[in-house]
Amino acid sequence: MTFGRNFILFLLIVAPVFVVAPTASIAEDKPVMTAPVDLKLLEQGWRVMCQATDATRNNLQCKAVFEAFSESNQRLLAAEILSEGNKRTLLITTPLGTALAKPLEVKIDQVAIPSSGYEQCQVAGCLTRLSISDTTLALLRKGKMLTVAFDVGDKKVTLPISLAGLGLALSKADL
Repeated sequence: MTFGRNFILFLLIVAPVFVVAPTASIAEDKPVMTAPVDLKLLEQGWRVMCQATDATRNNLQCKAVFEAFSESNQRLLAAEILSEGNKRTLLITTPLGTALAKPLEVKIDQVAIPSSGYEQCQVAGCLTRLSISDTTLALLRKGKMLTVAFDVGDKKVTLPISLAGLGLALSKADL
């Protein structure tokens, strides 16, 4: 009988804490960007990330990745260049709080790259997918600066991204 009584006490006293406590901290885990933050970027440069595409781990899909963080360690931008089937794609993720009605602006040096609207927003941020032609890939390899601009509320955030090291990352990722 004591097991049954202890179990009921557990359900009445302890279990509600486990149900209520996580919901209280969800809002604190991923703050929504409401205004441009400190724009001194902490960059890691372009790098290559690979993952297995099958259970044997013999086939790898690799991509060139760049991330920029603010001084307060908030991710401001992620850019990934990868192969999807027989085409190349540039995925750009901006922070939550991005004004979705205003399109993302992307330039390689001073050449504007056509951008569609935002595809979706998830916990990691808001995603835009751009197709990369052979001409655009050549611009990325030879260019000096990728500029990404997006709106947060009524403020425009412009992030210059160095393309130094991208050519090597693209070669290593077999793109």
